[in-house]
Amino acid sequence: MKKILLYAALTLWASPIISNPIVLPVILPNELVFVEGEWTLELGYFFADQEEYPVVSILLSSSSGETELLSFEITEEEGFIIVQDNENLSDPFALNVEGDLIEVTWGIDMWGYIEYMTSELIFGEYPNAGVMKPYPGQSISYINYTYSKDNSPTIGQTNDSTGAMGTLTGIVFDNQLQPVPEQTFVLDQWFTTTFEGEYTIRVLSNVFSENEILHLIPSIGWENIAAEINYIMEPDSVVNFDIYLLDDLTVGITEPSGSGKNIFRFYPNPAIQQLSINYDINMPGHAPTLAIEIKTMAALQIEIYQVSQGKGVFQLPEQIAPGIYIVSLLSGQTVLSSGRLVINH
Repeated sequence: MKKILLYAALTLWASPIISNPIVLPVILPNELVFVEGEWTLELGYFFADQEEYPVVSILLSSSSGETELLSFEITEEEGFIIVQDNENLSDPFALNVEGDLIEVTWGIDMWGYIEYMTSELIFGEYPNAGVMKPYPGQSISYINYTYSKDNSPTIGQTNDSTGAMGTLTGIVFDNQLQPVPEQTFVLDQWFTTTFEGEYTIRVLSNVFSENEILHLIPSIGWENIAAEINYIMEPDSVVNFDIYLLDDLTVGITEPSGSGKNIFRFYPNPAIQQLSINYDINMPGHAPTLAIEIKTMAALQIEIYQVSQGKGVFQLPEQIAPGIYIVSLLSGQTVLSSGRLVINH
């Protein structure tokens, strides 16, 4: 049995000689609603082809046990199957409104061999739940490749974000506890901080937990910045959450850059489609031995060059990958100055 990730399409390569992938049917818990103790579960199916790769069975399981749909219809490539409280099921089946794990397992006839796939929804007080339990009038809906509480249930219709969003607001601080002004990040949505480092975004209503955030480096790309981000959002509510970055930010630099009172500068930075980097070393006194060291962000040494005071050029290794590197000026084992170099081939 294979378990699929809800944010990825399920694709199976039948054999190395087939040039196009086989896309198999996917069935997900698409929406769940409780009304006066009874539940309705909407299953959404996608990439269905009942002639080529027919779905022959659908099973449900929860903390109370498991059951099988006695009958179902799949008539289009995409659609819904509505399961209502114990109707059309092989065995009695219960869902706990306080929290549960729902697994959907479907069997696909692959030329006489049955391939089983599984998807899941975890909610409420059940361990590792990604969304809180629904209150009366709410549902849990599959929206934008994740689950969210929804104030406007749409059983039998395509889910949308109406009634499923809340507002997240706060200040982004750097690792020196200073507000980060006018920088663009991606959390659940992308946003740009104000001059005071403030942000406000609309997000889905679920349990959000990440240990990093994406930061935009203009004209270069994105970098991952460590940050502990944990919040619980309810529909149409506001959560105040300040974000504390645990790593240094890289920003696009067009002038020669470096640190240590301008004793060491290197440019161009970013280095785009070139391997020659200029440097300028201006030491206040005599240093018997000087070297420029390049390391990855994980502290892996890429190259070290013996250099002298004044201006010069060093060549990056031809096989160096695009990314962010630490460039340091050394005297023996002492780091005199260091800075970040962005390489974009």
